[in-house]
Order: sequence, then C-alpha cells, then structure tokens
Amino acid sequence: MQADTTTQHSSYANLTPYECAIKYKNRDLLVRYGCATVAVILTLIACWPYVLGEASWTRLLAAIPIVFVVVAVEFLLISRCSADFQGIVTHDCDPVKMLKVEDHLLGRIKRRPRRIQHLLIASQAAAVAGDAARSRQLLETATATGKLSAGLKPMAGNIRIGYAILEKDWPQVRSLRDELATYLPKSRGLLKAGIETIMLFTDEALAVAEGDLQTAEKLLDKIDGTVKMPEQRASAAFRRAQLESLKGNDAAARPYYERARNEGGTCYFAYQAAEWLATH
Repeated sequence: MQADTTTQHSSYANLTPYECAIKYKNRDLLVRYGCATVAVILTLIACWPYVLGEASWTRLLAAIPIVFVVVAVEFLLISRCSADFQGIVTHDCDPVKMLKVEDHLLGRIKRRPRRIQHLLIASQAAAVAGDAARSRQLLETATATGKLSAGLKPMAGNIRIGYAILEKDWPQVRSLRDELATYLPKSRGLLKAGIETIMLFTDEALAVAEGDLQTAEKLLDKIDGTVKMPEQRASAAFRRAQLESLKGNDAAARPYYERARNEGGTCYFAYQAAEWLATH
C-alpha cells in the first residue's frame, strides 16, 4: 500500500475558520452579483439598437441566448465555489474546522434555501467529526427550516446513514440505504456517482456488521478503485485496517491505520486509528 502524495487541498486549507467564512461569503457574492451584472449589461448592449429604433423587435431575441449563457456560467461557478468550500472536509479532512466556519456563516445567512444548504453542510461535517448528536440536531434544524430540494435529499440521506453507522443502528442503516437507492433512477452525472459511492461505503459497513468479511473485502477493493477525494481514501484505509484486524491480521492492519491517522485530519476515524496504534 502506498499513500497518495499528490493530494490537492482546498483554497481554504491555510486559513482560519473566520478567514474561511469571509472568503466564502465574498466569493459567493462576487459570483452571484457579478454574473447578474454581466447579464444586464450584455442584454442592454444586445437590445440597444432596438431602443434607439435602429432595429426591429426581433433584435430583442439576441438577449435570450446571452441570458442563458450567463446563467449557465453562473451555475458552473457556484458549483465550483461550493465544491472548493466543501473541500475543507473532502480534501483537507478537517470537519472540525468546517463546523467552526459554519458557526460564523449561519449567524449571517437568512435566506431559507441557503440556510438549509449550510445547515446540511454543518450536519455532514459533524458526522465526519464523529459527533452523531450534533449531526442529528443540525439535520433536524435544516428539515424544520423548509422543504429540501431534490438535489439535497440524497445529501440528507447520506448524513442520516453517517450518524446511524456511528450509533451502530444497523436496521436503520439498512432502511436508509434502501431509501437512498430510490434516488438513483432520477439522478445523473456527479449526483448519481456520489450516491453510488455512498452506497458502496454503506454496503461495506453492513457487510462487516453482519460478519460477511469476504463481501466487505470485495466492496473495499471496489471503493479503492472508485474514490478520489482524500477524506474518502482515508476512510477507506481505516475500514481496510478494521477488516484486517477482524481477520486477526494486526500486522497487515497497521499500515492502513497509520494512513488513516496521518491523512484523516480531524475526522473521527483518524482519532480512532491513533488510539488503536497507541495500544498495539
């Protein structure tokens, strides 16, 4: 086993939680209001000959593709900014920092859809940090705030699975896994790939809980060939270590525990790996 030495951190990696919150807020405002301003300016330029009476009303049709292009660019930039922000957990493996960042942001975000999104991000961070109670409380606050969009429902399902696994509530994990599977036929692209990855991790956890170590090992092999994010790779290393320990191969488990400890940052499994290494 060789560790990945080419990890790409988020652009927030070397910032304090307060600095992260300010940077995210400024980038978000720049993208949203910047794209809106560009759309207005380009539309006015396209329509100006009509306003001056130098072109027919059909000139107005030129504004339609302009608006569509600017909106598409806005969604792309928002998606990239969001992925970079969530990279605090997925790439920097620092859910504890993410919770502190969200403490700053949630005190200022008032719009309901945005607040729900950030409550879910905080809830997911709490689950990865190993705080099941706080993860549950944040998710309940999010669902009480308003209806979840279709894109956020799988994320909420992932969070519920996360804290159900922490609580070792395996019947609930199984039920949530089956519920998550119902989103697959309606999903495409990155959303579908994300759901499939969640299901792989969930199936592996269930296989271990049921004592089916052979199936768990096959699922881990598939996970190793699928996941790309550092947090997922560190989690997979920890699960591999646990599997080797259950098979009685502590010597084989050690390098995986070391990788989970060294690369897992403030994720709960990094601390559990460190505890195992200190006693073996």
